Amino acid sequence: TQAILNTDLEDLPVILFREQSRRGGTEIFIYTRDHPNLFALITSVLSQAGMTVMDARILASSDGYTLDTFQYLDSSGEPVRDTQRNSEIRNKLYHLLQTSGYSDDDIKTVRARCRDIVFRVRNCHSH
Repeated sequence: TQAILNTDLEDLPVILFREQSRRGGTEIFIYTRDHPNLFALITSVLSQAGMTVMDARILASSDGYTLDTFQYLDSSGEPVRDTQRNSEIRNKLYHLLQTSGYSDDDIKTVRARCRDIVFRVRNCHSH
């Protein structure tokens, strides 16, 4: 809450990490303006970094902002303890969310990643 209060709207998004949450994964909290495809964009960035999203909580406000929390693990199923990896994820998300406009390549990447994620989930359930 304090980080949100201390941030000017021009400086959004607010992106905070908890390297190991009570639920066992790395947690990322994002406060930003709402955008079309926001969930897909965030999960795509995490997926491209080799992370597996275990849980996501999205709260949209009536004034056009979102409070998003994602729990994720690295490719070995462990919380991410490498601060450099989390910093890279933060920088990528910050750049994409602050520009508030996505390039055609960003949208194509998000859509391709979403198809890939859906395919993997469906295949996991069919075994």
